[in-house]
Amino acid sequence: MSNKIKITASFFSLILSSLSANSVNAIAFEVTDNIAIELEGKLHYDAASINDGKNKQKAHQIRRAKISATAKLGQDVRAKIEYDIKGSSPKVEDAYIEYKGFDNTHIKVGQVGHSTGLEGSSSTSQLPFMERAALDNLLPDSGVGVQISTYDKNWTVSGSFTGDEIDAFDEIKDKISNKEVISTRTTVVLAKEKENLLHLGASLSRTNPKGKKVRFRTNAGSKLSKNVISTGKLANINHYTTEGLEVAWNKGALLLQGEYVRTQLHTNQHTQDSIEGWHISVAYALSGAPHKYNKKKGVFKAPKVKKGQKNVELVARISELNLNTSNFSGGIAQSKTVGANYYIDDKTRLMLDYEWTDVESAQKTTNETHKVLQARWQMSFY
Repeated sequence: MSNKIKITASFFSLILSSLSANSVNAIAFEVTDNIAIELEGKLHYDAASINDGKNKQKAHQIRRAKISATAKLGQDVRAKIEYDIKGSSPKVEDAYIEYKGFDNTHIKVGQVGHSTGLEGSSSTSQLPFMERAALDNLLPDSGVGVQISTYDKNWTVSGSFTGDEIDAFDEIKDKISNKEVISTRTTVVLAKEKENLLHLGASLSRTNPKGKKVRFRTNAGSKLSKNVISTGKLANINHYTTEGLEVAWNKGALLLQGEYVRTQLHTNQHTQDSIEGWHISVAYALSGAPHKYNKKKGVFKAPKVKKGQKNVELVARISELNLNTSNFSGGIAQSKTVGANYYIDDKTRLMLDYEWTDVESAQKTTNETHKVLQARWQMSFY
């Protein structure tokens, strides 16, 4: 690792420490009358006990340690860069310039994400579970390109076009050259009363790997566990499309969510395969605090915790990812998750998830059950 990366990682660690000492608030300061800088971050620390039916192990890790700097240039322009510094070298998560001069419309240029799926479009700090459901592995990753999003009080529409992502610290440059992804997502609110909301959404993406091998896989519900099913590296994929449907109902402290995603693989030999996943989840806040709805992004936020109030949220989810097709067998993973979240305040919480995953092997010759008990200490600085 170069001295440059070592120094930069140490610098970001110092910023994250400063945020921790700043009562979990962002650090903000003005450079001029029209330029303001804001430093934000998040820290997720995980510990897990993993049983794959043969071996037991305990492990822990810093799941996320992100620091971001946002420069607000007047009223309509802002520039943001975010790094994940948990490893030996910082990884670029976001790096874009955003224009907000049009009514209810945002345009981002740089390294941006794809707003696909309900969980996939939500911040990891707002999710009721430690990890997204396995179907998230079918959704596209971030890349260098452009994202346009617009919204009104009852709907959102967004679209992205990207190439490869920025992989290394010193690769902030134009990389729209290899993999190409185009995506769109639309959401609507059909019924909205006080603390009573019905959400529907649909998303579609098309990925051209441009000769690169394609692989889909998932673990047993924790980044500390091994992958339990996988398609292996698939060659000769001309392109693949991913379609998603989502529904959610929020009534006060109760939040029900469900998603279905299908990916259709189109080969150079003009054959077609489909893999799919789905999940259904429920979250209930014992304090009665509602799950707030972000109308700009069409996603739900964690329950709002009033000052001096503690809040416990109970959660459960069932999900499946099926990587078997008529031409290859990647395996099937069916998962059940139960958990609880203890909100110390709006920015700090403790999480506990227990997930057991029934796995049908790729050759359909064996069945295994993987059990993961994991906990997280989570803090956000914003």
